[in-house]
Amino acid sequence: MGAMGYARLERAIQLERGTEDYVDRDDLWIRARMGKDGKYANEETEHVAEKINDLKKKATEGEIRPSPPVDILTQALGKEEYGGRLRGRGKGYTVNNFFHTPKPSSQKKTKSEGSGNNSIYETLLKGLMAIVRNSSNSSAWYSNSVTRSSSRYCCCSWDPSR
Repeated sequence: MGAMGYARLERAIQLERGTEDYVDRDDLWIRARMGKDGKYANEETEHVAEKINDLKKKATEGEIRPSPPVDILTQALGKEEYGGRLRGRGKGYTVNNFFHTPKPSSQKKTKSEGSGNNSIYETLLKGLMAIVRNSSNSSAWYSNSVTRSSSRYCCCSWDPSR
């Protein structure tokens, strides 16, 4: 790859293919380690490239179903991604912003806050149900008080007896 970087390599692959389609991380990883002559620098890299091709074949046949953040490249390398950078994408990419995975701390907060919200919700619901049950008694009082308040402040018909 040299000084090209993953972004330029991705663009070069898109130009070769004649399309603006997305280039997979595993394709970028393989091409970045392939020389101009089409050979790999060492046997280990060649072994990983073969493993990637086997996994891609299995994925297209439906034998495996890679899901982020454990995609084909991660499986072939046998190492999980870590937060600093993302293999096959270069600087600026992390596991969370590339695969759009939520942070574990936000999931824990949601679970703990959810249980507290349920009890508040249940308390409010019980209170509203009690109000609805007693609505037959309070509806007469409510309509009476509305009549009084509206006639009390109206300048046309003021009746002090109410």
